[in-house]
Amino acid sequence: MRVLAPLFAAGLVLLGLLGCSENTLSNLPPKEDTGDTGLPEIPPPPPPPGPTEPIADAGPDRVWATGDLISLDGTASYDPQGLDPLDYVWTLTAFPAGSSVQVNGLDTAMPAFVGDIAGTFSFELTVMNTAGLWDSTPARVTITVEDEPVYEPVANAGPDQTLDEGSVVQLDGTNSFDPQNLVPLEYLWQIVQRPPGSTAVLDVNSSSTPSFLADEHGTYVVEMTVRNSAGVFDSTPDQVVISANEVLLPPVANAGLDISATSGNVVNLNGLGSTDPQGLTPLQYVWSFTSKPSGSAATLVQAGTATPSFTPDLPGLYIAELTVGNTANLWDPTPDKVNINVSELVVQEPVAEAGANFGVLPLEQVQLDGTASYDPAGLTPLTYAWTMISKPSGSTASLNNTAASQPSFFADLAGAYVFELTVMNSAGTWDTTPDQVTVEAIPIDGFYVEVSWDNDNDLDLHVLNNSSAMWSDGDCNYCNMNPSWGAAGAMDDPSLDADAIYGYGPETTTIDMPANGTYEVRVHYYGLNGSSSCGTFSSCPVSTATVKVYLGGVLTQTFTRVMDDASQVWTVGTIAWPSGTITPIDSMGSTSQTYCN
Repeated sequence: MRVLAPLFAAGLVLLGLLGCSENTLSNLPPKEDTGDTGLPEIPPPPPPPGPTEPIADAGPDRVWATGDLISLDGTASYDPQGLDPLDYVWTLTAFPAGSSVQVNGLDTAMPAFVGDIAGTFSFELTVMNTAGLWDSTPARVTITVEDEPVYEPVANAGPDQTLDEGSVVQLDGTNSFDPQNLVPLEYLWQIVQRPPGSTAVLDVNSSSTPSFLADEHGTYVVEMTVRNSAGVFDSTPDQVVISANEVLLPPVANAGLDISATSGNVVNLNGLGSTDPQGLTPLQYVWSFTSKPSGSAATLVQAGTATPSFTPDLPGLYIAELTVGNTANLWDPTPDKVNINVSELVVQEPVAEAGANFGVLPLEQVQLDGTASYDPAGLTPLTYAWTMISKPSGSTASLNNTAASQPSFFADLAGAYVFELTVMNSAGTWDTTPDQVTVEAIPIDGFYVEVSWDNDNDLDLHVLNNSSAMWSDGDCNYCNMNPSWGAAGAMDDPSLDADAIYGYGPETTTIDMPANGTYEVRVHYYGLNGSSSCGTFSSCPVSTATVKVYLGGVLTQTFTRVMDDASQVWTVGTIAWPSGTITPIDSMGSTSQTYCN
């Protein structure tokens, strides 16, 4: 009453002042017109909320025996805004008469004391957060100490189990008990060991009968702890061992996608998509027909491999079945099947493709290409037949293999080489329209001189510059195949590309960038195949020599002459450069020299 009385009196005085005032709301003078709209002003926004109070939690009431060391537990206290750590203040609010209890750590989360006599010990817990706010409602806990001792409950996690991986493990802790029947019990399970790779988890770890999936083979160890209704835990958790056996699963056959084919064509099957869950490879393959058209004699080739084949002999539906086994000799219980729908073969001509026309340099090895040839019905492999239709006059070129898809030849002379290709499919049908390809051997030098002949003897080409004598440094021949003429460098120097002493030539001389001047072309009858042993008209074979002159890659003039004596020299003509004027001479002389200086 000492506190309430002054407050009550102050309230009466305030009410009296308000009641006695003559300036009530009804007789206040009117306001002056200040331009106010009369609308209520918008209040400013409220300040942001400050920190909230923390929440104290002193733990559950407990029962202990006299003489026990009793621990209080305020660790469940918290701050809603996470303003940790908390400060703890415990207060002993009641204790049995005659107790001399001493509590240690009243400013910690878990103070402790010894229950020295039977009775009730009551505590209050208040906590403060880092913002300096205390909880407004202290938490309370009652500890009952009895003369009769409180025994620990006994955990029983059940017997060890053995089962297969992939099974659901059912645990059973219902045989756990409390010696004083302080029930119901609380259960806490945890998996303390798993096999490598396992992600097993308990469905409910606080149930008396939780379960989990043994997702890997190996050993699982599960531990259980129980607490009685007095809040006492068993001091020895119990464990149960679960042994999960490895379960080998069978492999899975995959016969591939369905196939459309034509009769007479080879069909390739593919079971490489088959798998084994454990990787027990290599797999074993067994293929068989479960259905084929009536009258068909088709058989599988290499039916014990992943990729067998067969040739359908009749149109209709063929069904092939695949079974696979792994290295543990487990077989797929469900074979896979593939449908092969075969239509009647319509034989068509194959199509020859000899390739596009192209150009090369003379004296090159040239490859033809008929691999673009095809059969519309896929009747492969194809058979190839090449024919040389034409070649430059005097050329001895020939194909190295007329039955190859990519034969080659040596372009021994400048000019056009024409080839024809015919192909046959696997049904024995030839194309009736062969394809042709033209290969143009085109010299690209400033000038290019070529000689060839039509008998098996030896003619030699001589190119002389600016009225030089035969056999001199100004004569490009088999003794002087790469002389140095004109300015420094090789661009204006001649080159005798080959000295053909056997057969029919050719011999060629080229100059990439001729120096200004006059060049003379001669042909010398050397003798028989590199030997000058023949020396009379009657003993030397008669040969018709052909000389071709190319200027800038264009055949400009062709000369021919019969030669029949080993001493003969045919002066063909001259070439003026840079005009490119060719002046025929076509005279026959002789030389006594048939060897190099």
